[in-house]
Amino acid sequence: MTKRMTRKTKQSRTGITLIEMVIAVGAAALISAVVLIVINPPELLRESRDGTRLADTITLRRAIEIFGAQSNLPPPTPNLIYISIPDPNAPAGSRSNCGGLGLPELSPPWEYRCASTTDARRTDGRGWVPVNFNTLSLGFFPALPIDPVNNPMNGQFYAYVDGGYAFATLLESKKYLRRAALYDLGTDPARHESGPDMRLWAQASELSAYWTFDDSNAQSITDVSGNGNHGELREN
Repeated sequence: MTKRMTRKTKQSRTGITLIEMVIAVGAAALISAVVLIVINPPELLRESRDGTRLADTITLRRAIEIFGAQSNLPPPTPNLIYISIPDPNAPAGSRSNCGGLGLPELSPPWEYRCASTTDARRTDGRGWVPVNFNTLSLGFFPALPIDPVNNPMNGQFYAYVDGGYAFATLLESKKYLRRAALYDLGTDPARHESGPDMRLWAQASELSAYWTFDDSNAQSITDVSGNGNHGELREN
């Protein structure tokens, strides 16, 4: 009698353990699903890439500012957009108009400029930024930074607009679109812009107008793109 009771007790304990295991596995799966929803890994990757973009832009601008303080910047070439995507068809030591890369068309007199694949990340003036950073007393980077994606089809590349100069980079995360793109004093709500002439990217990309609607009580809206397309608010 005692042996039978012992066996039954052992069997019952085993059954309870299996049920507990099933419940634990189900709870773990539910928690994992909730964590994935809350954390949102794709958005975290977008934030990481945007953080790299902002850091790269700051480094490039500081390097150019120091270069200008130590020596004279090369004479500006107006109406040119230098981009971080190399042209595989451009010979080493030369630049191309980036034809065949699928970039958005520009209206004359604006043109793209791409370095060759060999030279794109060089810091001696032959890279995608046409400035010889090797003359600086401080070494900023062993190679020019490029966009983490660097794809012409979706506009994810770094752009250097000559003629006073401005940098522009397309952002993709909700966090940095709100914090950086909208409040950088530039004119493109999807890009982070920096440089002494913030109107250059708007002119180069043919952004016709950009209204911020900051003042809800205003009767007029100011076009901050620099194109002068101001407007008035009217009630229907």
